[in-house]
Amino acid sequence: MAAKRFVTQKPIVYCIDGTNLLRDAWFDEKVPEHQEDAGAGDFLKWLTTIQAAPTHTSKAFRVVFDGPPRDLAGRRLKPKGLDVFFSREETADDVLIGQVRFLKTRQERVILVTSDSDLATSARREGVRTITPHDFLMIFQAVIVD
Repeated sequence: MAAKRFVTQKPIVYCIDGTNLLRDAWFDEKVPEHQEDAGAGDFLKWLTTIQAAPTHTSKAFRVVFDGPPRDLAGRRLKPKGLDVFFSREETADDVLIGQVRFLKTRQERVILVTSDSDLATSARREGVRTITPHDFLMIFQAVIVD
């Protein structure tokens, strides 16, 4: 399914499977795990650019990374509408499903960004739309370029 080439102006919370996005779409090739944090920082900085666009102030991004909390360059920016979580002892999948359930109880419009088919299936059972990391990047990259 091809990504739509527009971004709605309606408020949406994008819950992003951060580690999955990095490994599946951000890097062109497999990188050592210790280099992923630098890529994660770059991705978070990119999201702050998206968040700063006047047409995207109604968008919120919740990014969940696997593992313990760590210092990521983009995390220090803390713009409104960008929240970064670490799964700690849980799986990122469990944290993300908890996030989408919570947001749905608040009547929020939620889109889960992942290429993990099991996670996407679980989210759709919760009534949440899903898109792949490639589609997410393509949609928002088009916004930056335009």
